[in-house]
Amino acid sequence: MSDVRAIDMSVEVAVPADQAWIAVGTGPGIGSWYVPHTIEEREGGAASASFGPGMDVPGKVTGWDPPRWLRLEGVEDGPGLTFEWFVEPLTDTTSTVRLVNGGFGTGTEWDGHYDAMVNGWTMFLANLQLHCEHFAGRVASASLPIAMWEERPTEAWARASAAFGFDSAPAPGDKVEISAPEAPRVVGTVTTVGPTRIIFTTSEPALGTGFITAEDQGISAVSLWLYLYGDDAEATAEAHRTAWMVALEAAGPS
Repeated sequence: MSDVRAIDMSVEVAVPADQAWIAVGTGPGIGSWYVPHTIEEREGGAASASFGPGMDVPGKVTGWDPPRWLRLEGVEDGPGLTFEWFVEPLTDTTSTVRLVNGGFGTGTEWDGHYDAMVNGWTMFLANLQLHCEHFAGRVASASLPIAMWEERPTEAWARASAAFGFDSAPAPGDKVEISAPEAPRVVGTVTTVGPTRIIFTTSEPALGTGFITAEDQGISAVSLWLYLYGDDAEATAEAHRTAWMVALEAAGPS
C-alpha cells in the first residue's frame, strides 16, 4: 500500500472555525454527519469508527493540532487509510473544511475502492454542510441501515424508488416521502440530488438530516441513513434502524 494518490476535497461550512473543528475533530461531531466515532483527543490516542453492529474499524490519532488539523490512521491488518482534516476560517461566520484521504494502493481493486470513497465523501461532506447549517453545536443520533442488492446501482435505484414510493429524480426544495410497511415514514426537504442519491433535511421521524442512496460496491449498497436530533432522538434512531434494515432487505431482488 502506498500514498500514490489521495482524495482531496474541500467544502465551505456556515460556522466559525471553532465550531467547524468540533464537527470534524471530535467523535460526537463526526458521528453527527458521518458514522459514530470515538477519538482520544491527543496525538497517539485511540480512535474508532462504527459502521454498524460488529463493524468497528480501529484507528489512532497520528496528527493533532486543534483547532486546525487532525490526522487519523487505520491500524487493522497493517498500515491503513489515512484521513486528514484541515479547518481554516474564511470569515467570522464561515470556514473551509478540507479532507485529504490517503493510503490507497494501485490496481483494479484499489481503483474501485478509490472511486467508491470519492462518491461516499461527496455525499458525507454535503451532509456535514447541512449539519453545520442547521444543527451546529448539537449531537445527532445516527441510524445507518444498509442492504446489499445484487444488481447495478441504476437498477437498485429504480427498484428502491418503486418500493418505497419516492421520486427518484426530485429537485432541490422538493418534499421527499419514503415509506415501507411496518417502518417509520421519512419526510423531508431535498437539498442535493445525484444519479442514485437524494440528500435531505428531515421533519419525520424527527428533525435532522439524511440520505437515501444506491452506491456501487461491486453490487449495490442501498442505504437510508438518518442523523436525528431532539430528546427522543436515540430511541427514534434505533427504531428507524431496526425497521428499515428489514424493509431494505425485503425489497431487494430475490
